[in-house]
Amino acid sequence: MRIVIRPFLIISSIYLFLGLAACGSGVGNVPNSTSHNVDPPPPNAAQTPPPILPDRPKIVAFGDSLTAGTGLDTWEKSYPALLQQDIDRSGFDYQVLNQGRPGDTSKAALERLPEALRIANIKVVILELGANDIIKNVPPDEIKRNLAEIITQVKTGGASVLLCGIEPPERVGSEYRKMVLDMYLNLAREKDVLLMPSFMDRVADHPELILPDGVHPNEDGARVIEKNVFAALQPLLKSKSELKKK
Repeated sequence: MRIVIRPFLIISSIYLFLGLAACGSGVGNVPNSTSHNVDPPPPNAAQTPPPILPDRPKIVAFGDSLTAGTGLDTWEKSYPALLQQDIDRSGFDYQVLNQGRPGDTSKAALERLPEALRIANIKVVILELGANDIIKNVPPDEIKRNLAEIITQVKTGGASVLLCGIEPPERVGSEYRKMVLDMYLNLAREKDVLLMPSFMDRVADHPELILPDGVHPNEDGARVIEKNVFAALQPLLKSKSELKKK
């Protein structure tokens, strides 16, 4: 059983209740400017990620707007794009694909999972979901069922999973908060997957790392998230020679 345990940090009430609903806004990587006072950038070539490279093993970042990079003016500033840079610098042969979709709950993500799993040669899935469920007060058992089914399907396809927890704020109530935190821990144990307990660790409680919408990480915040994810991901990464043996 592989679980990475780190101290939980309290996500500020601003994060979830003044803005977490923004995880459901917009399409692609730009939030609704009318609702959240974030002006979308003009279309340009930098908004189009590079094509999928069929010969390279894949790391799929599967999540909501926190993964998609909502509010950033180019896909290159999202944490999956920054992760690609660290992957390349470290000599690994993976291509990192951003499969984040703004607004996704665990149920919505489960429904679109088959499409994502049609990507060839997936080796690792970074699973970041739960923020939109929490703001909707979805029962933790329901979130767990959806995430468990996602993990089952990913592992059936032969890929490993890094599960990223979302830490609720204190104001949701101690009972619901504890149930959510326990849900991620128990799910990781039961499904035997690696756990990064708090996806927004050292970001959510730092306003200078959050966009004006009060929710999503800015470029500097995305860099902190990427470093955390890259560190947690290490046990799942294989060298080029190891991958060739598969």
